Amino acid sequence: MLGWLRKLLGTSSDDSSLQGSWQIISYLGASELTTPVEGTAPSIAIEGERMSGTTGLNRIGGHFNGSFPLDPLAVTRMSGPPDLMEQENAILGLLQTVDGYRLEDDELSLERSGETVIELNRHGTASA
Repeated sequence: MLGWLRKLLGTSSDDSSLQGSWQIISYLGASELTTPVEGTAPSIAIEGERMSGTTGLNRIGGHFNGSFPLDPLAVTRMSGPPDLMEQENAILGLLQTVDGYRLEDDELSLERSGETVIELNRHGTASA
C-alpha cells in the first residue's frame, strides 16, 4: 500500500539505530509542522523485521528490512472524530512521500525533498 519508505536514502540493511519505539512529535499539516491531537500518541516501533504503530486512531503494521521498506503496510480502519481522521490522513499521506531521513541522537526526521515532514523522538525521551 505505501511505497514511501522504500525511497528512504542513506540506510543499510544492518542499521540498528532505527530499532525501537518512536513517537511522532510533529507532522506537516496544511502549511506548517503541527503537533498531534491532544490525548493521542501517534508512533512507530521497529523490532527486528517488524514495524508497528498507530496514527493516534488506527494501528499500522508492516515489514522492516533495515531502511523502512514497510510496503505493504496494513492499516486498521476505525472511524473517529474529524480531527483524528485529519491527523491520520495527513500522517499516512506524508509517509507515502518520504524520500529520506535524518537521525540525530534520539531525534528522527522523515523528509521529503530535504524538508522535514514528520519529526519523531525515541520513545521515552523528552522533546528538545
